[in-house]
Amino acid sequence: MEAIGEVLKIFAEKHLIPSIFSFVLGTIIYLFTPDESWIVIKLTKIGYWLFLSGCAFIIVQLIVMIKNIIIEYIHNFKLEKSNAEYEEKNALNNAKKLWDYVDSLSQEERELLHYFLKNNNQPYIVRGYISFSYGSLFDSRNVLSQKGHDEKGNYTKYILEDSFYNSLVASTKLYGKISRFDEEV
Repeated sequence: MEAIGEVLKIFAEKHLIPSIFSFVLGTIIYLFTPDESWIVIKLTKIGYWLFLSGCAFIIVQLIVMIKNIIIEYIHNFKLEKSNAEYEEKNALNNAKKLWDYVDSLSQEERELLHYFLKNNNQPYIVRGYISFSYGSLFDSRNVLSQKGHDEKGNYTKYILEDSFYNSLVASTKLYGKISRFDEEV
């Protein structure tokens, strides 16, 4: 008996309003049904009323479920739109920071960036010893280097750091340029 009471308590907490509405709707439909109807005779009056109330309850639950699905769909749509706007704004801000940095580089360094973009970040080889000024592209974390020696003498290979290269590629794909004053790539 206690178990039935717990089930009824849980049911009442979750489905009280739809249950009451279903019983009222079932009663209204029952009142308009003639007593000589074949279904009333087959199910009895109480059985017919319970059948109507049950059908009304199922219909109400379906309507509530459809409403919740629509609300969730609208919420997800708005969330995706908001996320897309945020990502677009964030990408533009990152591109502007990249463009400011590239604009601060010398013409020769910007041309080297174009070289790396055209050659898919293949190594740029410099023979001999070259020193770069403070703040230059080659003196930054954006360029990786490897020193070596072969039959032609000493050399240094340079490539762009992956995240910096990917930022340049993304800027090129999205905006067609890698700096504010740069001609389109």
